[in-house]
Amino acid sequence: MAPIIEGDARAILENEFGLRTTESDCQVVRLLCKIVARRAALLAGAMLAALVVHTGGKAVALSGVLFDVNQGLGAEAVETMDKLLGRPVEVLFQERGAEVLGAAINAASI
Repeated sequence: MAPIIEGDARAILENEFGLRTTESDCQVVRLLCKIVARRAALLAGAMLAALVVHTGGKAVALSGVLFDVNQGLGAEAVETMDKLLGRPVEVLFQERGAEVLGAAINAASI
């Protein structure tokens, strides 16, 4: 998940935002980050499902930067897409560094 979930929430809040925090504050921030990350995964899955329906595709190719940084996000997005479609869809994640061009090349090869 996002660095603030696995990382030191206190250090991020204090160093990045200049806030003095308690452990309770950090727990709330971690929980909120998990909720927002889950919501993002559900929305990404719904968007992917809509893309597959619109194009009649059997596979999806994506730039993997977001999914590299937030590893649980990709799996949950794919699970949501498959659940909404009622069937599994092949997903090709382009590794970090190749970005959108790599995803476009993957898409062309499907």
